[in-house]
Amino acid sequence: MAEHRSPKPAVGGSIPSCPALPAPIETEAAVNRQTKRAMKRQGGETPAPSERRRPATPPPHRERATAKEFIRDVRGELKKVAWPTKAEVITSTIVVLMAVIFMTLLIFGMDLAFSKGVLSLFDKG
Repeated sequence: MAEHRSPKPAVGGSIPSCPALPAPIETEAAVNRQTKRAMKRQGGETPAPSERRRPATPPPHRERATAKEFIRDVRGELKKVAWPTKAEVITSTIVVLMAVIFMTLLIFGMDLAFSKGVLSLFDKG
């Protein structure tokens, strides 16, 4: 059996015999390959302070809203909804029903035609 080696030997796998290892903590600013190459061409080894990444600040912790606050917020949002008029609902419903009937008849007709065609091809009579 051939041994499979990872193209990245420093990266662990996800099987129990070779579990994935946590990423090493970098002491310098994390920069991508393109930035490192650009820095080498310019003669610098470390990124400028403006290019260094700042650690992400965690989002502020919000307490969960009570059921009463949730219902109040939902009602407020529902008041902002542009509800259709009765005439718009009726018109839309008729358009949808007509489209469904048309597609049903189209599929029924195609199915009938293809089934008759296939049966006539294989009919030995």
